[in-house]
Amino acid sequence: MTEHRVKKLTDDDGHWYWIPEDKAEEFKSDLEALPELDVDDESTYEAVGAFEIKYDDYRTGGSPDSVPAAFEMASHVVEVLV
Repeated sequence: MTEHRVKKLTDDDGHWYWIPEDKAEEFKSDLEALPELDVDDESTYEAVGAFEIKYDDYRTGGSPDSVPAAFEMASHVVEVLV
């Protein structure tokens, strides 16, 4: 049985993610690198879109206890407390 160790983290909009432990620092770094939303700057939307594409499979359906797509078939997931 494969054990998946995850950290439950949120983005700045309050969306929950189950991030694999070995990708948690990269997630945090990518999140911090996102520019402030500027409705007149197309690059803002591109940066946010790239972030969402990269981490979409780890995003829950709203609740921190909802299982994201990346782990729907996993038999054993362990939460690593932050």
